[in-house]
Amino acid sequence: MDTRLALFLQPAGRFDEAIDEFLWLLDRAKEWSEVMFGHQPVTVRKCQLAIRQARLHDKMRLACQRAKRFDLAERHRDMRERYDAEAERLRPIADRDHRARIDENLRRTKAA
Repeated sequence: MDTRLALFLQPAGRFDEAIDEFLWLLDRAKEWSEVMFGHQPVTVRKCQLAIRQARLHDKMRLACQRAKRFDLAERHRDMRERYDAEAERLRPIADRDHRARIDENLRRTKAA
């Protein structure tokens, strides 16, 4: 996750540009999960997407706190908690699906 530009912009007094960069990253989070985990089961991709969204919202929360935008910081804290909960809900299902995929690949390899 490359949040360096957004994290650089905020303390440089360019808060609005930092938020725009974070929003750009959030808009592309699903694409990122498809590229990075496209070979994995859907549940793994969804879990990874929720983790990425939670991390991005947490970084946005920190940027908002530093800019003394506590109303926005609270909203991003709530979003982080929502995506953390989604990731925790999906994690056991994703782990099971991932393990099943590995087992299936091992069976096919042994059969060949």
